[in-house]
Amino acid sequence: MAEANTRTIFMAAILALQPGLASAVEAPATAVKLDACLKAVSVLGASMGYTEAKSTDGRSVLKFRLRTSGLDYVAECDPETGSVGDVSPHYPDPNDGAS
Repeated sequence: MAEANTRTIFMAAILALQPGLASAVEAPATAVKLDACLKAVSVLGASMGYTEAKSTDGRSVLKFRLRTSGLDYVAECDPETGSVGDVSPHYPDPNDGAS
């Protein structure tokens, strides 16, 4: 699963850096949707990864973990529209060794 996400991010990054390639290379639909969210989330801070999840109303969303100004946040992005919805602080679990 992580390998597939890495490939998708890599493909989206290449297409974002080389707009001319987008017409020559057929990108998977998920890469195009991910690209819209990556652009929207990058405005908020440095993305440290994402996961696919369901929102409270049952829609599919991408949850990005962000770091900006030394603080961590979780931002939800609608992959259909590329719009960022909920942005919440991320507090590490004190009982968990990893954050």
